[in-house]
Amino acid sequence: MRSPLVLAKLQLCRLSLCALFVIWGSQLRAQEKGGGPYRISGTVVNAATGAPLNRADISIATVKPPAITQSVQTGPDGHFEFDGLPAAKYSLTGARRGFIPAAYDEHEQYSTAIVTGEGLRSENLVLRLAPDAVISGIVTEDSGDPVENARVSLFRQTHDTGSEKARMADNTMTDDSGAYEFSTVAPGDYFITVSGRPWYAENGEGMPRRPNTVDAKDIPHSPLDLVYATSFYAEATNPDDATPIPLKGGERVQINFELHPLPALHLLVHSPVSDDPNLGTPMPSLSKEVFGTSDYVDTNTRAIAPGLTEISVAPGEYQIHLRGGVNSPSERLSAVNVTSDESIDAGTGQVLANISGRVAMASGEALPRSTVVTLTSSDGKNRNGSVAGEEGTFEMANMPPGKYRPDAWGNGKHLFVSKLAVNGAQVEGSRITIGSGPVMIAATVYPDPNLEVTGFAKKAGKPAPGAMIVLVPEDPANNRDLFRRDQSDSDGSFALLDVIPGKYTVVAIEDGWALNWAEADVIAHYLALGKYVTVTETNSKTTALKEPVEVQPK
Repeated sequence: MRSPLVLAKLQLCRLSLCALFVIWGSQLRAQEKGGGPYRISGTVVNAATGAPLNRADISIATVKPPAITQSVQTGPDGHFEFDGLPAAKYSLTGARRGFIPAAYDEHEQYSTAIVTGEGLRSENLVLRLAPDAVISGIVTEDSGDPVENARVSLFRQTHDTGSEKARMADNTMTDDSGAYEFSTVAPGDYFITVSGRPWYAENGEGMPRRPNTVDAKDIPHSPLDLVYATSFYAEATNPDDATPIPLKGGERVQINFELHPLPALHLLVHSPVSDDPNLGTPMPSLSKEVFGTSDYVDTNTRAIAPGLTEISVAPGEYQIHLRGGVNSPSERLSAVNVTSDESIDAGTGQVLANISGRVAMASGEALPRSTVVTLTSSDGKNRNGSVAGEEGTFEMANMPPGKYRPDAWGNGKHLFVSKLAVNGAQVEGSRITIGSGPVMIAATVYPDPNLEVTGFAKKAGKPAPGAMIVLVPEDPANNRDLFRRDQSDSDGSFALLDVIPGKYTVVAIEDGWALNWAEADVIAHYLALGKYVTVTETNSKTTALKEPVEVQPK
């Protein structure tokens, strides 16, 4: 099941309101006791040492609404117990000061619910809470002087999109001593990057530039025209060479950085200038791809003349963004590998598409308030959205070329597209292929029928809790956005939610959370033992598999 953990609520438990929550929970437990013959019990332990945890706050809640919650606090032996329970499915969560709140057997946003009933195991459970970890360090120059106001970014390695990816987890700035710290960090593998500018750097303010400068090599260099290259642990300037930092619960890890001032290279960026002198000229900006994400680069930038900008950078690969103006409303994107002073015509960069359109309910009813229209790329890497106006109109700027699936969401519920008309892009089924030109979309939508696929995971004929369940679409390489996942509960049951009509295979994988499960060549290994299922809009809300899914080893 999807993890029920509500972090804001559990954070309260880690503060002074915890006692109030426990008292309320104990009262509610007393009120609910006697409702049935079943019990949920176990021990909460330190995931790093296995030692029982005293004064941990443990909660259960019925999964089926309306949720009924009960809470207790553990004693020195870490034991918890909820008795007098009716047959039902319950989430089980725990929290304690100094530990990461967690649900039972939690993986990413999924966990295993506890099912009570005749012959089902719901006692002697072990709920593991990982102690907070801390990463800290000091950023200095090679001279030993601290670097103040450097940006330190923490990336966590995940597989939640089906491919190994480092996702931004946190960022902070160094203080006047060059120190930084990330606290309350969960166990995992991390990367750290540092970027900034020397406080004393200047790009030759006293050296005049000629407005008719056309070649970057003609720009004079100041002795203090210095930059730092973006640095990755350990001593790397390219994300491909970065070293992951394995972090265990409770660890205190110190990672120091030494930045090296480098003579800046100069980009002389030429931009289109409007014929109207009253209209401003857009200033170019730079980004750098860091672990698959475009990250803004803080640079020394100097306007020499209208349409002529000087940017001081470290060597490396960048993208130049030129915001649209009157003559060219779309953003242009230019890729450049800077190895020396270079002149760039940003006006010839790739044009990103501007999307506009209108969405309406197929029933003729008014759209839900604050309906959001989204475009999701087939590879799942790009997604953009826009809030529709009162008449259902929407706009999205600067979409990269590619194949996208349009969707809409209203009041937190999925709205499926029933009819689609597009001008300026190719249409193939429910997807549109966007180029560089403007695109207009007209779509009618209907409420999500809340289609789901349910079943049971078994291993050697017995219920298999904690397995990763994957709904694999037909032609997975071109339908990454149609994958769905769940984690099997204590009786082996699972429910794959928000399923889009189509043909699928359901597979169950033991401890498969570190797999690149959305990669076609990886998931193909498991399809032969999966269960085939077709989901249509004419089905009932729930498509139940007639046979259990056999759990396969990773």
